[in-house]
Formats: sequence, C-alpha cells, structure tokens
Amino acid sequence: MLRLSKWLGFGLCAFVLACSLPALLASGCDDTTLDVGDPIIEVEPDALDFGTLNVGESRNLTLTVSNTGTASLKISGLDVDDDAEFVIETKDGQPFDMDEPIGLSQGSSMELSISFAPDERDVYAADLVIYSDAENEQQVRVPLFGSSSVPDIEVSPLRLDFGGVGLNSTLSLFLTVTNRGDAPLLVNKSSDLELASGNPDPFSLHGQDLNLASGEQRTIEVVYGPKDFELDANGDVIPDEDVLLIHSNDPDDYENPVLIDLSGHASGNLWPVTAISIAEITKLDGTPLADACAPAPSDTVLFQARVRDPEGGQIQSSNLLWEMKDRPANSISRPPERVDDMAEPPDLFYASFKVDLWGDYEVCVFASDAQGNIDEYDPAEVCDCPTANASQDYSCHCMRFTAIPREDIRIELTWDILGPDLDLHLVAPDGEFCTRSLDCSFNPWDFNDPNWTKTACVDSGAIMTCRPPDCDPVALGCLRCQECYDNACHWKKCSGSDCYWDGRHPDWGVLCDEVDDPAMPIDCTGGCREEKLYLNRPEQGIYTVMVNYFDSAGKPTTTATVKIFFKGDVNPTAEFTSYMTPDDPETPQKECDTWNVALITWTDPEDHPVIYLGDSHSSRCCD
Repeated sequence: MLRLSKWLGFGLCAFVLACSLPALLASGCDDTTLDVGDPIIEVEPDALDFGTLNVGESRNLTLTVSNTGTASLKISGLDVDDDAEFVIETKDGQPFDMDEPIGLSQGSSMELSISFAPDERDVYAADLVIYSDAENEQQVRVPLFGSSSVPDIEVSPLRLDFGGVGLNSTLSLFLTVTNRGDAPLLVNKSSDLELASGNPDPFSLHGQDLNLASGEQRTIEVVYGPKDFELDANGDVIPDEDVLLIHSNDPDDYENPVLIDLSGHASGNLWPVTAISIAEITKLDGTPLADACAPAPSDTVLFQARVRDPEGGQIQSSNLLWEMKDRPANSISRPPERVDDMAEPPDLFYASFKVDLWGDYEVCVFASDAQGNIDEYDPAEVCDCPTANASQDYSCHCMRFTAIPREDIRIELTWDILGPDLDLHLVAPDGEFCTRSLDCSFNPWDFNDPNWTKTACVDSGAIMTCRPPDCDPVALGCLRCQECYDNACHWKKCSGSDCYWDGRHPDWGVLCDEVDDPAMPIDCTGGCREEKLYLNRPEQGIYTVMVNYFDSAGKPTTTATVKIFFKGDVNPTAEFTSYMTPDDPETPQKECDTWNVALITWTDPEDHPVIYLGDSHSSRCCD
C-alpha cells in the first residue's frame, strides 16, 4: 500500500509537469512572464512650476520617477510637447538619452533635470509625457509651467544740445533712464555706455551702474568741455558732435542701444586760426615749378597763410609767427621769413624759405590776437602738402613736404613678381661690393630715440660699433662731424663703398657733406618689387651697378629690370633686363645670383657713358 502511494504521487507530479510544459514553452518564459506582481509608476512632484524668468535666463527643476510596484517597470518614452523652451537635460546626473527603453526595478527611482529657458516675453505651458508599462497608468502627464518678463528702457531726452561753452570750461546736462518693463533693467557704466567717436573729449560721462526695478529711474550726467575748435571755410566755428550709445539688457533691438545725439560749440575769447599752403616754388633761375609740392634743394618756397579771428579782430603780419618744426639733419637754412610787401589784408600773408637739403620739412604758422591768445602746436594735425594746398577750411596750420633732389644719377630696379627680395647696389669708384655703412648720429634701431648718445662710429676693421664720446673733440683737433672717443677722432658715420640695403646713405665724396652722398630711400623686402638709388654731384670715376638675389632659397625665378637716368631725365638713358635665379637648397654650399649690370663712367660733365656688362652673373652673396 505504501509503495503504491509513492508511485501514485510520483506519477501524478509527472502528469502535471507534462501537461504544463507546453504552456510554459509557448509563453516564451521571459522575465516579465516570470515576474510576480505589477509595476506601479509614481512621479514627484506632479507638476513643475518654473516661475517667472527674465528673457535669456534659465532655471532647472528636478522630477523624480519611482517604481513602487512589485515588478520591474519599463519606460519606453519621455517627451515634452508644445514648447521647446522646456528641455530634459539629464537623467541621474548624466546627459539624457532616450535611444532605448529605461528599466526601473521594483522599489527604485530616477531623477530627471528639466530646464526652462524663455527666449521672449510670454507665458509658457507644456506637458512632460512618460510612456511605460505601469499597471496604474501607462501614460503619465506632468504639467510644466513658466513665464518670462523683460526690461524696457526709456531715455529722455534723446538729444543734448550744450550750446556755446567757453574753452577749458565745462557744462553738465542730464539724461533720465526709466525702466518701463517688468524685469530689472541693467546698464553697466564701463561696458554699456560709449561714445560713437571713441574719443573722451570734449564729451565725457559721469554716473554709476544701473539696476532699475520696474518703474524705477536714474540719471546719467553728460559733460561738455571744449578744449579746441575749428572753423569752416566761412570762418564759423564748427560744432562738436558725437553720439552716446546706451546699451542694456532690454531685448528690443530697436532700443538697444539707445542713441543720444550730443552737440555743442566753443565760445568766448577764441584764438585766431590759420591755414598754411604753398603759393609757389621757384628754381635758382627763377623758373616756377608746375608742382607746388615738389621742391628740391636750392629751390625757394613761398608760403601763404590765411588767418581768421573768430571774434572779427584785425590781424597784422606782425601777429604771425612762422616756425620750422622739423627738417633734415644738418639743414642750416634760415626759417621762413615774412614777405611784408606781398601781404594782402585782411587775411592773406606770405613768407619765403630756401630749401638746402633733401628730406622732410615741417612748417607751421601761428597768429595771436590783441588779447595775446595763440594757437598751440599739435603734431597730430599736421597736413601733407597736397592736403594743405587743397584745404578750404582752417584745419591745416602746419604742413609737411618732402624735398627730393633733382639727381645727377638715378637708378631704378624692378622685378616682375611679388615674393623675391632683390637688392640694388651702386659701388663707388675703386670700391668693394657689399661693404656696409653705420650712421651713429642717431639710434640705428630707433631713429626717434631722444636719449641716443653713442654718436662716435668706431671702425676696427672687423666690426663697426657706436660708442658714446668720452673726450674733447676740439682739444684733440677733430674735424666737423667727428666725435672724440678713447682719445681718437671718429666720424659719426662709418661709410662703406657700396650703397645698398645695409649702407643706404654712405658718406662719399667730400666727407660730412650730404649733398654729394648717394641715398637709397627704401629697401624693399616684401610686398613690393622696386628699389631706387640717387646720387648728386658724384665724384669722378667709374661706378658699378649690381643686383643681388637676397636670401633666394626656395624663391622663384624672376625677371629683373634696371633703368639708369641722368640729370633728372624722365626717360632712362639705359635699360637692361635679366633673369635672376634662386639658390638651389639641395646644394651643400650656398651660392647666390649676383647680376653685374653695367659701369657708369662719370668724368665728363655732359657725357656719361654706360657700359653694359653683357648679362654677367656671379655666385657672390651679400648677407
């Protein structure tokens, strides 16, 4: 009986298993089928209210999603409908990504960070929709709320007219800034207030940073203080004008920035103003030049001054002061001298000046009135010669012009393409190619150095250097243009016999006489393709013209042209062309291309033969 019961119990279990197995296999036996119980979804809070933000601001709030059921929860989707201003940023602190379903085991939760960033003034509402297999709710909607406000700037008045204000005096006017919006209005004094001109004179600003609540207002002080003035062609004072730009956090492009027109003019006891120009230039023989801006050494320049007293006072020639503000080194000609017999009252006056050296000159004319008022020199207001001659107002009381020699010899080098660096050379009679010069009369590295003292050029044969004089040149019997250093006389300029980029103004011929020295005005090293040499009063002998392809490695072949002019001719006496070939960077030893162009024989005052050297080239370098 006992054995039978055991057999019946075993058989019954087998029967049940056999009947149940097909059903289990048919179901697939997945985890969900095997889970016991149901997933339940809960969210906290049930809505997100972001409140009111300024346009451009953002705020993040956290939503917690939990599974409080007894089985795993599968979230298949998370979407925000209607408004793009609401964005799911992160899930559990990591960037949000919904590429695949999210699973939450029973009793677990996740945190979603939702951001709200309004881009315009409005009220916003949307739903965050959560799709899942929860037993209680398979589509949960979480309402999202938010709104935005903006500041609204109002400035009054939109124009400030200061009228007439005395020189070196000030007048203040005020602007009222009001916030007509709902959000705080912000104006930063240092970054949001600016003058269109960028010039702090004659208008300036005084105030502080603004942080205005809705309906609040503050003032900005604008100060006008004229320190100078100009007259137009009719002799009337030209008003000072500028525009104040007030930036803010107001999102309205029409009001950001707010533009405030500013104007005012100088008044009171104003000094007379002048305008300088060149009336005429005559050569030694009295012939006038067609170009009144192209004097040369030995020419006479006749300056004209127009004078105007803004208060209508009469100006005499004795009230004028002519000054030479700048001239070439070693120029000794007298400053401009009044020509009273040419004065044409009430406002035209003249002065003459004889040019003695080539280079840059700067001349000014000032006038004083009966009260002793006189204009001041401002280097920034110097006009070039064409501008001064064409000016119809009183903006040019100083002018700059360049005297260019009518050279006995002029040599021009040009080449056909940008990139190569070709150097023109003029070698003196019995001179050597590539012998440098050093001028210690000024700082070779800073021509405008006012503290330069190393004016003695010491040439040891192997090296040239500038030294500060340390002994008495008179006691030692030194010549003019010589300095005393280490108990010896030294020239201020150590001169080589080649005029080129490293010796652009050597002292040839009569020592310390610049009239017979060659000059290379510009050394073209890039972005150009032309060099020139000038020589006046050349000493007798045979000069050699050469062209060197400087630092040619990796550069292209180029065609060079040399033109030789005599006695200021417009057309060249001789013209030669040759190919200039760069150095091959693969060769172990550097080789340069130097073109031996021509010889100039200068022995007869009227006849200057040019001997072409037959397109002769050498591998000599000049570094």
